[in-house]
Amino acid sequence: MSSSVFQNILVLAGGKSRRFWPLGDKLLVKFLGKEFITHQISSYLRWGEKIYIVANEKNIEAIRRSLFSFMSSGRVEIILQRKGWKGQGGAVLSSQGYIKGEVLILNADDVFNLSYLKAVLKLKKKNKCVLFAKKVESYFPGGYLVFDKKNRLIEIKEKPDPQNVPSQWVRLVADYFSDFSLLSSFLEEEKNKGGEEDWYERAINRVIKTQNSEFVRYNDYWYSLKYPWDVLKLNSFYLNSLADRVVIEKGVKIGKFVKMVPPVYIAKDVIVGDNVLIRGSSIGEGSLIGAFSEVARSFIADKVFLHRNYVGDSVLDSGILMGAGAVTANFRFDEKEVVKGSDLVKMGAVVGRLSKIGVNSTLLPGTIVGKKVWIGPGEVVGGKIEDKQFIFRKKVRDLR
Repeated sequence: MSSSVFQNILVLAGGKSRRFWPLGDKLLVKFLGKEFITHQISSYLRWGEKIYIVANEKNIEAIRRSLFSFMSSGRVEIILQRKGWKGQGGAVLSSQGYIKGEVLILNADDVFNLSYLKAVLKLKKKNKCVLFAKKVESYFPGGYLVFDKKNRLIEIKEKPDPQNVPSQWVRLVADYFSDFSLLSSFLEEEKNKGGEEDWYERAINRVIKTQNSEFVRYNDYWYSLKYPWDVLKLNSFYLNSLADRVVIEKGVKIGKFVKMVPPVYIAKDVIVGDNVLIRGSSIGEGSLIGAFSEVARSFIADKVFLHRNYVGDSVLDSGILMGAGAVTANFRFDEKEVVKGSDLVKMGAVVGRLSKIGVNSTLLPGTIVGKKVWIGPGEVVGGKIEDKQFIFRKKVRDLR
């Protein structure tokens, strides 16, 4: 086995994406024309001899289709997470019988600078367990590293009291173990004890207490695709990889007096009408950006139809129709965070698939619109709107 790669990489992709509503499975969101899971596995192939992916019963077939070319090489294999085995512990334990030897465990929805894995490869020569941790300045609801008086790692403490955190170092899921069989045996024992869905964290603590362990001090970018507004951050991340270019795929038709401010990605068969401005945005396959529209720092999925609209800092899922004059407002007058916990001062709307926004309607900053929602003409909408709602409060005089 080469010392420059890991024998096995285990990717945890079995999450149900419940916090990602009103969007679908987070691993299947397309960035630059490819599903997120495809981007992730492409980047991992440089670091592992064999990659195992634990998926759930709802996304396993879609992940198979996305990764077909990788699977045909024999380097990628997909495992179904066992029914009733919840959380990360259930996902890791589901891979028992597949993995032998060392393993690097990663979260499928985390994006970080993989070059830091070189530090793991170096530290693994003297340590049976190597973790990743990032220093935080304010409270983060995660697992904090605990050290003894000699500054040695002795434990991970999950979600401690904000007033009593043991350190400033929060664990990220990039966990190396030299012996997967030892980890899985601890996992089995912790699972049999029952209790909360924290088998994995308890098993990690048992490894730390019985084996030489160290951690990598990570101080670069880290994105996690957990909430729907996180799409904006990941969209910006992938667009920035274009290095100030405008990428236009096949079959795109562009009208007169169109301006595109890079980075911009335009997928196949998009129609861009006259007098359109697109800035720092992605436009999905088969969409229409109608005349006199402006799209700024937004993610537009496949088959979205705009007509004289302003869409700023927003996420529009597939099959959405916006009537002429409808806009997404993206900035609060008091300049406060738009959605609590999002860290976004500028954010428009997140709109679920197959929704329709009537002419001259306004979606206030931070509006979350569910799937198959119809919003009537001239409405002003804010907050959260559940799936399959019909918002039509304006009185319309019938002149017939």
